Amino acid sequence: PRKNQLDMSVQHKAAEVLAKAAANLARGPASLGAREKAVALHDFVRSIPFGFNARFEESRPDETLRFNKGHCTPKCLLFVTLLRAANIDARMHFVNIRADVLDYVCSAEDPGKFLG
Repeated sequence: PRKNQLDMSVQHKAAEVLAKAAANLARGPASLGAREKAVALHDFVRSIPFGFNARFEESRPDETLRFNKGHCTPKCLLFVTLLRAANIDARMHFVNIRADVLDYVCSAEDPGKFLG
């Protein structure tokens, strides 16, 4: 999709998540503060299952939404994009982690579990 189509799908999802959060608080979406918006968007992205798709690191935010699956970088990019759609300044920051941190992700018994 073109950039404006990508932006529209992510903006629509941001508005949907924030409207649901506001409804849960029995308030209108405009009444949510930046922190409440950020927490609602964080919780939404966190609820997306961990996994990989054929595009791996090249996954766009709209693809992470469509596949309902993502690993660290695509989910982070989706989170940043959702925050920006909610008018919250955000950027990605990368760090190095030890490889053993990911040992639990893919076991020898089922190495394809997170592939899609």
